[in-house]
Amino acid sequence: MGGGQRFAVKKEGAAQVALVGAPNSGKSTLLKWLTNANPEIAGYPFTTREPIPGMMPYQDVQIQLVEVPAIVRGSYYGKGLGPQSLGVARNADAIALVVDLSSDPIEQVKTLLEELELAGVKLNEQRGDETLDESVVFRRAIIIGTKADADGVGRRFSDLKIAYGGRFPMLPVSPLKGGDAAQLKEMIFKSLGIIRAYTKRPDEKAAERPLVLHAGSTVMDVAKAVHKDFSQNLKFARVWGSTKFPGQQVPKDYVLSDGDVVELHI
Repeated sequence: MGGGQRFAVKKEGAAQVALVGAPNSGKSTLLKWLTNANPEIAGYPFTTREPIPGMMPYQDVQIQLVEVPAIVRGSYYGKGLGPQSLGVARNADAIALVVDLSSDPIEQVKTLLEELELAGVKLNEQRGDETLDESVVFRRAIIIGTKADADGVGRRFSDLKIAYGGRFPMLPVSPLKGGDAAQLKEMIFKSLGIIRAYTKRPDEKAAERPLVLHAGSTVMDVAKAVHKDFSQNLKFARVWGSTKFPGQQVPKDYVLSDGDVVELHI
């Protein structure tokens, strides 16, 4: 990628999601709708000149969304602020491809994927033995279609689903129309591949703040996150949530689900 200034956005909250899109795709409006950020919103291209972070509340956790300066064809080779923007996307935990449903969303996605691929970012793909190159990163991704209230959007969104629906979860939204953003927030959270686990002591209530872990984490992972002594001396655990009955005793390698309450016994 080209040289020049490098953008660095400190990660905060449970995880970081990069909002990546073409000029005027609605990234700023989306960020303002979902977070506490107040980006400049204008009708001309490249309004955003540097990454803008904001914190999105999702139930009892905060997820950091970062609006990335626009990506266009040729960004990888230095056009616009592309190299720096692609660097932010590489560093994020997940990526949301933001496309304008009023203007050929399939072509927008194609361009974004091509530029990300050049930057060594593969979306919703599994790492195999042939892709051990450290310059390549694998990220989970979704597609957010903005301006869903525009004319002809139904047909364009249907075409987009046919083209990319098998690879990406996607949702059409109309931030300027207001409404409930709960469905979009849930999709963003699920795209991260994380779960929340709540610890508790015997005969006490569960902690209000969860531990945030990778999906597939086990009881032992919770014990390690609490304290190394717990992991070394753990005998078993009781789990409320994903088990067949509340407070069921489970082994150390029991795989947890989002929202599980875990009582560790040493």
